[in-house]
Amino acid sequence: QGFTGSEGTFHSEQMIEYGTNIVCGVTPGKGGTKHLGKPVYNSVADALKSENINTSIIFVPPMFAADAIMEAAEANIETIVTITEGIPIADMTKVASYIEGKNIRLIGPNCPGIITPEEAKAILNDGKSPLLEDFTSKRGRPFSAYLVRTGNKIGFEFPPRAAPADATKFPIVEGVVAVCPIHKVNIIETETTYQPEEDGTACKIQLMREISKREITREEAKQLIENKSLGPFDDFTSKKTQRPFSSSLYLKKNESVGYKFAKKS
Repeated sequence: QGFTGSEGTFHSEQMIEYGTNIVCGVTPGKGGTKHLGKPVYNSVADALKSENINTSIIFVPPMFAADAIMEAAEANIETIVTITEGIPIADMTKVASYIEGKNIRLIGPNCPGIITPEEAKAILNDGKSPLLEDFTSKRGRPFSAYLVRTGNKIGFEFPPRAAPADATKFPIVEGVVAVCPIHKVNIIETETTYQPEEDGTACKIQLMREISKREITREEAKQLIENKSLGPFDDFTSKKTQRPFSSSLYLKKNESVGYKFAKKS
């Protein structure tokens, strides 16, 4: 539902490419046309006259999403997945009352998609899914992530990013460089970065071994990670202007590295 809109089109293209069996779409006023090679109907009831449907996915804007959910429920669609976010609570209260007692499974709203029972079991039991490699961003870019449970919410946790192709590589010294002070995870060195010893931890530290053309030594990395600040140094070099500059480094709240410049007098 909402098949021909921008969000419906974008996600449906990804689903079709992934192998999801989309049989048709619903957009009022566009019945009788085709979109992405699939027939479009004016209503769910019209679609059911010609198609074998057991699931509806809602891509309708928030102000119309509750009506779309109840339309699917009225047609006795067994599973309704609501991607839409920002639906008013009052609207969803009406939906909850409407579907109560019906043989309907509502997933969402604000649902990023569906995972397998095995992946769900890992999240519930271990707090984290295996690394999943088939997500697609709103810009159409593929990405990998873990799904992590925090309380009653599910969020993304990202593996360390690959270093740029032109990153300077250094010899590796075995052993622990530092310990993440928040997550108590060992930090080791690779050819290009200082990062957690194991992928999939909550620690997001990924410190390049060369920053602004200055090598960060093991001892400096340890100080930055454990004390959250390092410097100042006067031998950084700007990539854009190739000019030297002075700065300290610090760890931000999200555990990425930032520059801290001295106040101008």
